[in-house]
Amino acid sequence: MHDDGSTVQPVYHNDAGGSSGPVIQLGSITGSLHVHTTGGVPAAVPRQLPAAPVRFINRRVELAELTDPAALGLAVVTGSGGMGKTSLALRWAYQQLNRFPDGQLYVDMRGFAPYEQPVSAARALRGFLGALGVSEDSQPSDVESQASTFRSLVAGKRLLVLVDNVRHCGDVVRLLPGSPTCTVVVTSRFHLAELIAKGARIVDLDVLTDDQVVALLTERVGRPRLDAEPAAVSELVRYCAGLPLAVSILAARIVTQPAQSLAELADELREDADRLDGFDTGDLSLSLRAVLACSTQSLDPAAARVFRLLGAAPCADIGLDSVLVLTGHPKSRARSLLRTLEAAHLVRQHAPGRYRMHDLVRLYAGGLTPIDDPDTTAAVRGLVDFLLYNAHRAARLLAPYRPEMEIPLTGVAPGQDLVTMPTARAAIDWLTAEHQCLLDTQPFALRRGWPEVTWQLAWSLVGFHHRQGHPDGHASWQVALEAATLIGSDVVLSLTHRHLGYLHLHDRDHAAAVEHLTLSAALAERAGSVPNQVATLRAMAGAHDQAGDVAAAMSTAQRALELCRTVDLPVWEAELLGQTGEYHAKAGDHAAAATRFEAALTIHGDHGDVEGIAYCLHRLGTVAAAQGDHGAAITLYQRSLDLLAQFGNKAEELVVLDSLADSHTALGDRDEANRAWQRALGLSVAQRRPDQAERIRSKMAGPTG
Repeated sequence: MHDDGSTVQPVYHNDAGGSSGPVIQLGSITGSLHVHTTGGVPAAVPRQLPAAPVRFINRRVELAELTDPAALGLAVVTGSGGMGKTSLALRWAYQQLNRFPDGQLYVDMRGFAPYEQPVSAARALRGFLGALGVSEDSQPSDVESQASTFRSLVAGKRLLVLVDNVRHCGDVVRLLPGSPTCTVVVTSRFHLAELIAKGARIVDLDVLTDDQVVALLTERVGRPRLDAEPAAVSELVRYCAGLPLAVSILAARIVTQPAQSLAELADELREDADRLDGFDTGDLSLSLRAVLACSTQSLDPAAARVFRLLGAAPCADIGLDSVLVLTGHPKSRARSLLRTLEAAHLVRQHAPGRYRMHDLVRLYAGGLTPIDDPDTTAAVRGLVDFLLYNAHRAARLLAPYRPEMEIPLTGVAPGQDLVTMPTARAAIDWLTAEHQCLLDTQPFALRRGWPEVTWQLAWSLVGFHHRQGHPDGHASWQVALEAATLIGSDVVLSLTHRHLGYLHLHDRDHAAAVEHLTLSAALAERAGSVPNQVATLRAMAGAHDQAGDVAAAMSTAQRALELCRTVDLPVWEAELLGQTGEYHAKAGDHAAAATRFEAALTIHGDHGDVEGIAYCLHRLGTVAAAQGDHGAAITLYQRSLDLLAQFGNKAEELVVLDSLADSHTALGDRDEANRAWQRALGLSVAQRRPDQAERIRSKMAGPTG
């Protein structure tokens, strides 16, 4: 220790340290001193670790995994290229130096270095033996003898061996000490199954959080520069997608190009096609494209094709069935190739049967093949048709009484036997799993020149979006409006404007709703489409109701009902009976309302429309509540909720739960009321309905709450 009590800090460098050969400590010496030695290998304490990273975002969980006693012995730090594996391993090694008093060995195997040959096991062993004091001319000539000598020298020593950037297990197996007193840490972009079989602890690095990216940028760039352009910083953080190398490249560009604003840099990275070019400093070690190329160069042709096709697919998150359609492989072969990509950290199975590429890896993969490549185009179109076919199947299961789609499906989609969808519940499950992929496919299809697919997907998602409370309906129908404009059909445009009108009504944007619905009505009349005229009148009635004009709402809905009876749409007739019944209730005529609701209930029952029955039960419950019979109302509400659960109809469930809570409150049961409101509050938050959430919170915080 120093005099001030601090611990002596070790000096870290790549030269051998400590004393070599025999050491004798003597007092005063007179006369001659003769020392006889037996020869043999001199002892040396290697200190080969490279410098620790100057700036490091503390991955506490991963550092703790390496420190766990179970990891001491053999640990493999894995992750995709640019994930910070070497930085983590070095940071941990310097934190744990006191565990390894006999030294630290390090070798970079250069398994992924661009334009450099990998380091062989023999070359690595020669370096280790030299660091341990064995001169080059004393080292065995063959690699097996070198490995044996190495194991003998480190036996019983508390030594760290850090083997960096390993591509193949064979590169590192000979470098493993035989002694349990030694610890080996390996970094690789591959999973190195042979080491796992030997009991290695796996520490798998994932992307940084947005907060970690901001913290790392702040350390490297400085807070004043970032604080000056917060909007641009948020955009740049998104483009880095949590990849530490991307953050480092971005920081280097900001520091070395002080005249360029962050907004200009964000603009440069905004387009997907240009983004990888923006993550390039001209130095191969700071080129994202070069790093990713090194990860893929050893893939066999079949795995490389799957990698390219996944990059060309419309969505980053893809199911196994979709992979089968995209690649044309049977399930066993596709899984095998996906495992190859997983082992290289080029794709991740983030949930059973679902695979995801990192955003920047996907951009790289997608850029490997020209957009007009025939094989890629055919594969991607097959996947798009598969997704559309099943989305349409799901839509028909959720709303079998809905008029057929205005743009019918054509041709035969591949993989029609892959998805089992016997019930509405199965349809909800499939749509839930594929929802983001379907949303991503809409603009993708439009860019590819397939506007009819974009529009058909919006149509197919209507029922699902309605049941979920429409949080993604705007995005779906807004891109569908672009597609409908290209298609040019009045019927298609009418329906598109009508759905946008519905969505604006749902958001209580009355002016925008009326604008879209007026356009829809004019287009439907010009096209002579009675179903579209009926549906638009229904929506216009809702707009009048929202504006507080119940009389106008009633007359408009009644016109829609009369027009509906001229065509064969009985379930729509029942829905309009329910809608006019609601307006009677608002006008205070509960008897007339109940009559309409009962008539609607009969029609829904005759056609087996379970969801329609649930709506009617709720409406009848509101009549009972208005007449003071809250016990009957609660029974009707509960029956409605039980039926809605079969369809995952979260939007209507929210409304019914609110009514249920009101009736419990009227009966003085605040505990049951608050339980119902708590469920409703969770649904309103999930559906991104802040006004509804605030209203429910106010009820829960009422004077008797």
